[in-house]
This record gives sequence, C-alpha cells and structure tokens, in this order.
Amino acid sequence: MYNSIFKNHVLPHRRGGAESFVILSETKDLRFFALLRMTFLKTFSAPLRLRGEKIFLVCSIILLILLLAKVSFAEDPLELNSKAVQLMNHGDFDDALTYLLKARGISPTDESIGKNLATCYTFIGNKKMADGKLAEAVSDFKSALYYSDDPNTRFYKGYTHYRLKEYEDAVYELEKAESGLASPEFYTLMGKVFYDKGEMVSAITAWKKGIGLYPEDKTIKELLEKAQREAKAEEGFAKDDTYHFTVQYDAEKDEALGGIVLDILEEAYSDINLDLAHYPEGNTVVILYAKKAFKEATMSPDWSGGLYDGKIRLPIGGIKDINPELKAVLYHEYTHVVVRSMAKGKKVPTWLNEGIAEYEGARFVVRPMKELSRAVAEGKLISIKSLEGDFSDLSSKESSLAYLQSSSIVKYIIDKFGLHAVRSMLENIGSGEKTGDAVNKALEVYGLDYDSLVAEWGRSLK
Repeated sequence: MYNSIFKNHVLPHRRGGAESFVILSETKDLRFFALLRMTFLKTFSAPLRLRGEKIFLVCSIILLILLLAKVSFAEDPLELNSKAVQLMNHGDFDDALTYLLKARGISPTDESIGKNLATCYTFIGNKKMADGKLAEAVSDFKSALYYSDDPNTRFYKGYTHYRLKEYEDAVYELEKAESGLASPEFYTLMGKVFYDKGEMVSAITAWKKGIGLYPEDKTIKELLEKAQREAKAEEGFAKDDTYHFTVQYDAEKDEALGGIVLDILEEAYSDINLDLAHYPEGNTVVILYAKKAFKEATMSPDWSGGLYDGKIRLPIGGIKDINPELKAVLYHEYTHVVVRSMAKGKKVPTWLNEGIAEYEGARFVVRPMKELSRAVAEGKLISIKSLEGDFSDLSSKESSLAYLQSSSIVKYIIDKFGLHAVRSMLENIGSGEKTGDAVNKALEVYGLDYDSLVAEWGRSLK
C-alpha cells in the first residue's frame, strides 16, 4: 500500500522490447532510482568487455536501494488508521483492529492511533458482553484501557465484572471512572454492586448521591426506596454462611433456623445443579423474614411464598422444625437462582421459570391438580402467551392456576423429552434467542415447535 499524500512517479523501463511502468512513491530515496536508471543506460551502452563489471555494480546498487528505501515501501500508518476508521464507521471492528495494530506497530507513539485502538477494543468488548462472553469482554476492555484511560470503558468493564459477580473489581473500575462519568446509569450501577455485595449502607449512600445529582431519575429513586425498606426490615439481622450461601435472619428469633436453612440449601445445590447441569458462580444471599417484615420489605402480593430478585427472600421466620413444605420452598427458590444463571440474566418466560422451580420443589410437596382439571373442563385455561409475563399482578386464584399450568407443562416436557429439553431452552435464551425461537430450537429434533408443544400438552390434559 502506497502513501496517498505523496505524488506518484512513473518510471518507464523495457522488458522484452515492450514498455511497462512501475508506480513509486516520491521519497528522499528516489535519487537511487534515478541513479539506477542512469547506470542501466550506461551499462548497456558500454563495450562488451566492461559489461560484467557494470552488471555487478547494478546488482549492488539494487541491493542498496532495497535496504535504504524499505521505508518507502512500508504501509503508511496514517493511511492504515484512516482505513480502520472507515471500517469502524461501518461496524467492522475486527478488521479495523487488524489495521490499527499494524499502524501502531509502525508508529507506536501516535496518539490518534492509540485512541482509535481504545475505541475499537471497547466496541468489541461491548459486543462480546452482549453475547454473554463476559471474560473475553473484560480482556478487551483491559486492552482498551492500555491505550486510553477512558471513563466510559471503565464503566463497561465495571459492569462486566458486576455480571461476573466480581464485585471488588467492579467497585475498583467504577471508583476510577466516577470523576469523569457522573450519570444516573453510573450511580444506579454503583449502588447495585454494593447491594449485591451485601453492603447495604454503601448501596444506599451511592443511590442517595445519585438522587441528589439527578432528583428526577425514577430508577435510582425506586432502588433507594426499596433498599431503605429492606434495611429497616433487616435491622439487627445476623449472618451465617457456607461457601455457596449466606443466610441472614433475626438473631433473637431464628438462630436455629439459619443453620437448618443452610443445610437444606446445600442439598438443593447438589440436587438442582445436577439436574440442570449448571453450577452458578458466587455466593447466594438468602434472607429470612417474619411474614409482616417480608411484606414490608418486598411489597409482594399476599399469596407470595417467596421471592428471588438476586437474593432469595422468604417469609418463614419463626419456623423451628424441618418439614417438607420448608424444603419445597427452598428448592423452589434456589431453582430460580440456577435458571437466571443459565439464561445469563435474560428474561425467561415465567411459565418455564416457575414450572422448573415447581418441578424441583415437588420432590417434597406435590400440588393437587383438581383446580387445573376444573379449568380444563370449563375451558378457562390461561393462554401460554399470558403465562410468559409476570405473575405478580395476578389475584390469588389466578396465580394458583398459573402455577399449576406452569408446573404441568414443564413436567410434560420433562416426562416426554427429558430434562435436556428444558436445559436447551434456557441455554438458547442465554444465547440471545427470543422465547419462541428458543423453544422451537430445543424441540426441532422432536419435530415440534412452540405452538405444537402447547397443543400436545393441552390434549394430554383431556
């Protein structure tokens, strides 16, 4: 590739009697080409006995020219940089990176090339983050920061660490970014990192700072209010933990319960992770409330027997004995942890999420199906599309039927096709597939799709 900012020269030469052209860039070394041309003319006009010496001289000059003029043939870093910018403008960051790294190798101190490399690596990292390739994304953001310490890149790197549950690294990156990147999104994330890390005071402090700067931001306001409700309900709570779980509870009332719950959760960890062939990373927080405190902290509907919102929250404070109902609830709620991890945090249709949780809880307690049979007989089943959405707005009676239908359809899938089928659905969702496509892809080997599955399940109920 030749440097377009130089004028081109065409040097004619003869080959086999025909004239052809070599295009060269104008540089300080062109004097050698001029010398070469003159030498050729003199060589082939010299007497025969002198031509051998002249030819040797010409070969020596050619070698000298190639050594001294190699910079003239090298690719120009400015042109490589320009080509990379064009590629980035068209969204082709991988090819742009190739050009930029080559340009950087030629001109290692050029500031604009360094900034473009940082931008390119940041875009590549964002794409990998969106695809769920979080560890690779962290590496790309690290490369970007090597070339330019940009607060936006630190924000993205911090967010990726947060998704990986690498909270200390996330805090480090966000604290480094804060001075150059004060925004609602920044304070929302900073608070979430502390919140999930179990540092409620720091989370509230971050959200208070955010709402002080952006008083109209509804997201920060809602998070702050939720955290303050929880902090009030959990005031004075003690903690017990294992490698996989941390249980928080009222120290005065539920000290014995904390140990019981941890034992059951460790059993659930083995059983459910084996079923779904997936082991979530990090420690899961489980909070045990009295029923009134649970309602105040979570604002859940009266029929709710538990909640998973990144932490498992259970209204079981005061229970003293191990019973099947307690085990069923803990297995049910821990299943949501595994489902979220398998789907990489993406939205899972509620019928699938709750249906798998009901399947795992049914090891201990099986729901009576009379209500489902009655709904079938009366033609009052809830549509599967409606069951994709949140159940929290349903009445107690509606929610009961929604759970029964979810349990029934997931059990039908597992009984007929095996646990592999529901695992595939979750993995497909984690890969970015929408609900219909995720189900279709998981069932295509059986000659079914989403609609035909629902139809078959419906016929099985009659």
